[in-house]
Amino acid sequence: MTSTKSKPLSLQFDGKESFKDRLRMLIGNRSVRAAAKDWGIPTSTLNNHLSKNTQPLLSMVQIIAHKESVGIDWLVNGQQAQQDVSLPDDQDLQDLNAI
Repeated sequence: MTSTKSKPLSLQFDGKESFKDRLRMLIGNRSVRAAAKDWGIPTSTLNNHLSKNTQPLLSMVQIIAHKESVGIDWLVNGQQAQQDVSLPDDQDLQDLNAI
C-alpha cells in the first residue's frame, strides 16, 4: 500500500516556513543520513535541528546554503536576499577621488 503524504502547511503568523521546514525541503527525497553526508555534517547534528529545534551554527548554515545553492537569508529567515551590492568599478573610484 502506498500513501501519498503532503507537506504540512506552516501555520506561523508570518506565513513563512520554519528553519526546520526549509531544511526538510532541501533534504527532499534523501534520507537525513544521506543529506548529512552530502553536506558534510554529522547526522546527529542534522537530526537535532529537525527534531529538537536547536539553533544551527553559522558555519553549518553556510555549508548547507553553498552545497544546495540557496541563500543564507532564505535558509535562516525564509527571505530572499536583497539586491546584490555591486562594487564600484575603477572609473567610479576615480570619479570619487576627484571630488
